[in-house]
Amino acid sequence: MKPRTVAGAGLFAVMSASLAASCSLGLDESRIGQSDGAAVPTATGTTTTSAPGVDGVAPDAPVVPPRDATADGRPSETCTRNEDCVTSALCQKGRCDTASKRCFYDLCPQADRCRAAACSVSAAKCDAPEDRAFDEEFSIIDQPNAVGPFRGIAIVQPFVFVGTASGVYAYSLQEVGLPKTPIPIAGAAFPAQYLFASGRRLYIVGALQGSSQRRLALGWLDVPTDPAPAELRAESKFVSFNTPSMGFAFPYPGERLLLGQQSSGAAFGISEPPFGSAIALQTAILPSGTLVTPSGDRLVFLRAVTGTNAPVLSLITGAGTATPNVGADQSIQAGSNAYYNYGNGYFATSPMGAVAMSWSMSQQAAPYNGNAAAVRVSFILKDDKDTAFSTTDFVDYHTFPAPGIPNHANLAGPIAWADDNTLLATFAAPSAPTTRTTVAFLHHGRVGVDGGVDGGVSLPGEIAVPAGNVQGVAAAPGIGALLTSNSGGGGPTVHIIRQGCAQ
Repeated sequence: MKPRTVAGAGLFAVMSASLAASCSLGLDESRIGQSDGAAVPTATGTTTTSAPGVDGVAPDAPVVPPRDATADGRPSETCTRNEDCVTSALCQKGRCDTASKRCFYDLCPQADRCRAAACSVSAAKCDAPEDRAFDEEFSIIDQPNAVGPFRGIAIVQPFVFVGTASGVYAYSLQEVGLPKTPIPIAGAAFPAQYLFASGRRLYIVGALQGSSQRRLALGWLDVPTDPAPAELRAESKFVSFNTPSMGFAFPYPGERLLLGQQSSGAAFGISEPPFGSAIALQTAILPSGTLVTPSGDRLVFLRAVTGTNAPVLSLITGAGTATPNVGADQSIQAGSNAYYNYGNGYFATSPMGAVAMSWSMSQQAAPYNGNAAAVRVSFILKDDKDTAFSTTDFVDYHTFPAPGIPNHANLAGPIAWADDNTLLATFAAPSAPTTRTTVAFLHHGRVGVDGGVDGGVSLPGEIAVPAGNVQGVAAAPGIGALLTSNSGGGGPTVHIIRQGCAQ
């Protein structure tokens, strides 16, 4: 992929040709990537490939369950075809993800993810569908609490999860309208210091407790595919974790997690539910630096090296085993007169281990003279087998015309992979870089509408939150979630972003 700059209004102009296609994908966000090959008409008169079960429930027809579900009334969980996914729940329709052989259930499903219908219990049918906007904002009940690279927000369809000072709450992505109903996660009675998904398992990692005998609170929830469960109940356990500090927590292949600390070297441990009485740790000697993100069963290690304006990255293999290894340093050069601003970068990893990073950039040449110039996303690893960090696979989102404004720290925002080819990115809005944030879905590895091989950007949208106030993001196919703190005394909010929907 060649480097490409998309500057200011040019970003919007280049992508406007893809608006119609983006807004009429004909897919519900929880079904993208699960195609059975059926063609569904779109609003533009073209056709697109539908997912299993997207024929939906007619808004004016009673919903009649096809037959009883399992013997105890719960929805079927495993499947080989759509017909295996049965439920007696009103307004729900099941579909089979043949790759995982798992049933998923949709509430009043629609062929267009920009449309949604509520279930009328009294009428025993789905209401008429309503339009859904690009951005749907709602307040959460408490201050965010989680730290670490995932920053307290996660999406596991059909829910978005938020870690707060009073516990973890889920919000249904299929609930129509506002306000959203918070669903408390029972069974893990401690605030989440780290909150993230590993496959379809949600991990809730609490604070390290005790002085002479250190214990770590660990909670986990295997997220159901039923959009209206009777309750969401995690399991939890205190395990022995005798280290000076709890320094990091990352997802690990097999729906496991990797834990450790990074003072005076590093210690790693890999574990999974139901957990033993202790987390066995393996030590490693690391140079000074920061663990920033996983890539499959590896870790990406970032260092700032004196005398260079480029990030220095390496891969750690064997973390959590008796033979950890730190790979060779690789410098990610910005090129020309540009350079990266250390401390203001964000990293994200796709399900297949692809790694991207987003940074604010400075420019040595006039008129910038060392001040902020652009926001760049770099695709540095293709997957969990790639060992060479790319220096040329990047896109500059926006070139700022006013050097030095806004501050470096407020240009780039968090990023998250929606799938293996689509990255949700946040950055200071070209229209008002100090007060608004642009949100864009960047399609990597697909030929773009302008002939570029970076794949282009779905028509971006803006939210009335400074980029520096975006605390964390999560994404899934066609949908994103932003955890934000509002300016002017407003409380914390979640923005649900739907790719291609009207702004």
